[in-house]
Amino acid sequence: MPTLLQKHCAFASVLLALALAVGTAVPALAQAPYLVHDINTTVPDSIQSSIPSRFFSFDGRALFVVKNGTKEQLWISDLTEGGTVAVTSQEWVQNLPLNFMGQVNSVVLFSASESPATGVELWRTDGTEAGTYLLKDINAGAGHSFPQPGATLNGVYYFGAEDSFGRELWRTDGTESGTYRLKDIALGVDSSTPTFPITFNDAVYFGARGGLWKTDGSEEGTVEVFPGLVSYPKAVVGSTLFFYGNDPLAGAELWATDGSSTWRVRDINPGAGSSVLFYNVAVESGGSLLFFADDGVTGTELWK
Repeated sequence: MPTLLQKHCAFASVLLALALAVGTAVPALAQAPYLVHDINTTVPDSIQSSIPSRFFSFDGRALFVVKNGTKEQLWISDLTEGGTVAVTSQEWVQNLPLNFMGQVNSVVLFSASESPATGVELWRTDGTEAGTYLLKDINAGAGHSFPQPGATLNGVYYFGAEDSFGRELWRTDGTESGTYRLKDIALGVDSSTPTFPITFNDAVYFGARGGLWKTDGSEEGTVEVFPGLVSYPKAVVGSTLFFYGNDPLAGAELWATDGSSTWRVRDINPGAGSSVLFYNVAVESGGSLLFFADDGVTGTELWK
């Protein structure tokens, strides 16, 4: 059984995550950590704990996921006991975790599976029970569409999902009728596999089918920007979009585009070696890009 100190540390971690998600000041270090709400009161041990996780800031509160046996539930908190409640009685399959994707038009989008009958599909919530439901069964029946996090442009959220046409670019405005495949980039059952959408220059840029693509929200305006380069958009700094590009001759390196021209910033690991991996983090900080890279000599370190 966890000690009192272990419980305090665990609750402090949850409180910190909640505070960061809500944007509320964290209590001073001199103040003892406190329990906001005992969600799971069944058995006081780690096995039966609610284990709050996957916090998402929404409307001055925090949405999060709790464990309930073999299922997961969606909760919301304003950092008060009375304001920490289950959003809905709906439960989702735990071994196919509920994951928040993003927000559009006062609606939070997430992927989850309520049962093997529907698979992992696109859900929505506005923080109320009535406003929490399956938005669209994209891959109808027991198949999974596995919708991925995307980017918002002009009140529409763009993301990758899979149906009988393969994994392609989809869009939603938070309504069922406004949720549909934007373009079948790789015609037929082949997949273009849109990756890492990011908003830039009044468009959403993303990697697809071995190239860098962008969309203005229309099918005809969904076009390839730079072909022949497996691309993973990462961050916008000023008027430049930085992305990781994998060139068969030069490996995976840092690339950039201003919307009209595209270039490799530097061959950090000279030759065919790669300096970056597609899942490596890159962020804007103080007008510069911070990222991890391996030049083949010093190992993976922080670069600017």
